[in-house]
Amino acid sequence: MTDLVPTRPDALAPLREALLAAAHADADRVTGDADDEARRIEDEAAERAAGLLAEARRRGEADGAERLAAARAAARRDARTVVLRAQRTAYDALRESAVEEVARRLTRPEEQARLRALVVDVLGPDAELVVGDDGDARGTAPDGRVLDTSAERLVDLALTDLDVDGLWAP
Repeated sequence: MTDLVPTRPDALAPLREALLAAAHADADRVTGDADDEARRIEDEAAERAAGLLAEARRRGEADGAERLAAARAAARRDARTVVLRAQRTAYDALRESAVEEVARRLTRPEEQARLRALVVDVLGPDAELVVGDDGDARGTAPDGRVLDTSAERLVDLALTDLDVDGLWAP
């Protein structure tokens, strides 16, 4: 299978811009929710830790310090797990909606014409493009080389160009 080599840098620009805008909106929402949840978990952990500390003072400072450190570490791990799950959920939802939209667009004649042009650019003028009802598309050269231009592949390429970690930054 031949990797999709961008021969027209602007061909995926509208998709990238739309994905980036949607990703930022989703990321802002999910990050806010995750931050709220993380704060709630940290507050609960702080309360638990305060209780443990009071108990630890009764049992001795050394034992209490260990319990407090363990409780704080557990709270940090719990909060980080919540944030990572929320980020993964947001990314998966973004990717799924992008694949659906791209697949829908790939059924349009003008988009199929753009794909044909891309296939010819990459695989040569004798290449064939087959587009399924669901927008799944593949270009095949007479020599057997294949160019995957499916909705999933196009979205994955566009998402690769995004700074996904930057979506979660404050």
